[in-house]
Amino acid sequence: MSPTLKKWRTGHVCLREGSDFVAGGQIGNLLPRHSWMEWNLALPGDRDQQIADAIATIRRVAYPYFAMFDDIPRLVARLVVENVPSFDPASALDFLMCFASQSEALRAARRMLRQLPGAEERYPISLAQFRRDGLPPHMLSTHGDVLAAATITYDFPELRLETA
Repeated sequence: MSPTLKKWRTGHVCLREGSDFVAGGQIGNLLPRHSWMEWNLALPGDRDQQIADAIATIRRVAYPYFAMFDDIPRLVARLVVENVPSFDPASALDFLMCFASQSEALRAARRMLRQLPGAEERYPISLAQFRRDGLPPHMLSTHGDVLAAATITYDFPELRLETA
């Protein structure tokens, strides 16, 4: 969560209106290769080992993930060139618009169009629909929809693979 991002979202047109959400999720999803992680504390004989493993995992996975946010310029540079686990495209683009620039957000959007599953196919369809009917009032879930909404919301030129 970020109070700075929430304040920015309150005063600007954005993809996640008024929210302070930046990134995150279940601890296993903070890794590049997502996995479900859980610890069973019900059995007294295993409890100490389970707790030790949970603590070790928090130190190994969660702390480094949180540490990314200690160096905003470095995180901005990373978001422009790669997907960060549990940092969805809408949040990443809002983050870049808040903490960086429209140019860096546009570079990230062009990269996302190339890399995110289904984005290239869905984007032109959604862009035409949103230009015709306006943006939907609900949060968008497909990558192509998010990139089409970002194109309109942030006044990007139409995203094309050859301009990346």
